[in-house]
Amino acid sequence: MTTATFPSFGHPTDRRSGLWMALPARYPVAVVLGLTLLLALLVRAPYVGGDGDEYHYLIAARCAAEHGACLPLDHWGRRYPIVLPVAAALHMFGEGQGSLMLAPLAYALAAAGLFTVLVQRQFGRAEALFAGIALAVTPAFAARVPELNIDIPELAFVLAALLCLQIAVRRGRIGWVIGCGVMLGLAVQARPTSLVLLPILVGSLLLLKRARWTMPLMAGVAFPNLIEAAVYWVQAGDALLPWRLSLAHNAVPSSALLPGVDTHRSPLFNPAYIAGWNRAQNVHVHWLVDGLLNVLVDPAIALTLLCAAIFIARDWRRLRREPVLLAGIGGAASLFGGLTYGFAINPEARMFLPALAVACACFGVLAARSLPGGRLLVGVALVLLVGKGLIGAYDRTDLTPAAITAPLWVAGQQDVVVEPRTGRFLALLPAIEALPRYAGGPARRLLLLGQGNCGKAMRETGVFGWRTLQAASIAAPDPAPVAALRRAHLFLGPPVQPVLCLLRPAG
Repeated sequence: MTTATFPSFGHPTDRRSGLWMALPARYPVAVVLGLTLLLALLVRAPYVGGDGDEYHYLIAARCAAEHGACLPLDHWGRRYPIVLPVAAALHMFGEGQGSLMLAPLAYALAAAGLFTVLVQRQFGRAEALFAGIALAVTPAFAARVPELNIDIPELAFVLAALLCLQIAVRRGRIGWVIGCGVMLGLAVQARPTSLVLLPILVGSLLLLKRARWTMPLMAGVAFPNLIEAAVYWVQAGDALLPWRLSLAHNAVPSSALLPGVDTHRSPLFNPAYIAGWNRAQNVHVHWLVDGLLNVLVDPAIALTLLCAAIFIARDWRRLRREPVLLAGIGGAASLFGGLTYGFAINPEARMFLPALAVACACFGVLAARSLPGGRLLVGVALVLLVGKGLIGAYDRTDLTPAAITAPLWVAGQQDVVVEPRTGRFLALLPAIEALPRYAGGPARRLLLLGQGNCGKAMRETGVFGWRTLQAASIAAPDPAPVAALRRAHLFLGPPVQPVLCLLRPAG
């Protein structure tokens, strides 16, 4: 079945001979999956907690593991694509770092594999290999492979939707269009902001001259959402409960918002929200472009975007002959605009993984097509990307020493309380979970985890009127090569220096 606009959609456009075609067809997928697994294994402690979303997913998964299913109390708890698989792992294997990483790792392997298959089916093996490697090692993806997150599950469902669409175009079967909609519907269940992808996919159908597929696509999207609504109608008498929770998430206090932003108003198309986010990279020009600029220079994504931009600038004429890539770039721009200005989300790199996938595809295709003449540039780009990915995986915060020390300090102590953020960091320790959270009342001892020294940790957490009884620096020294890179400011920022403090009242 042919198409008028994208005649090659669903078929490799550059069937190569020689070395690349001599490789087994599954070689790119195997390499990318192996690299993804290696990056996960380099992470010493997947669960960190603290101010991130991990703790909220852990609480929801604990409830589901114990009771089978729990009505959510917040928008984290409604995200069953991550909550339920993690709950199943906790129920089967008990609570620990290993069981918590099983579901996230499975999603990451699925996303990496689906992306590589998509690129290989569309463009070829070398293209898929380079693109898949770029995605796997980009810190915005790689750093989240083993940790509790919704970003990669959402990406996995989006990529599954695109694969279904690719197969539908190739075979002309409505069933695959419905499957595309179901996968997009599951992405919406993972994160409702994925709704911004629906008009993008509908636009793709129009470009493909498949307007008649719009209704089957919509039916597929509606299917998992209607099932969810039915479940909540039966269990809570409110079919729209999860959507109410998601729409109310902006009222949750957040340090990411500047003081003075009215969190009681809807964030949708709200300039106050768009301008009110703390800029992660501290770039301030104008609120209309600050989000974009901060994402572009974010170390979690900047190197990959730079490599893609270099090859796009170098091979612009070749890119113009790739309508699927051009459509992908347009879709990525629409995704960024819809999320940043429509939903007014906090523009962080992790929110734009589908757009990252487009950049990786551009890099992979154009890098492969530049061979053999551009082999030096391709080699340098791959070395830099893989090096940053491996070092970034190693450099994740490791609180294992605190997990060993904290239970020893509180054993046998009377009236010990734990600072709330510290409790979220050490949530996997039963001895710490059993402690009451500090709320400003009287106590003989306070357990606090911070950075630098105990005085700095107290100032940053707003804990006053205490003196240090015990302190332990829990930062592991860097190996010599990593220390050299850090001194040279290559790939790595300043080291994280956690400190565990046991405090007593100052009086």
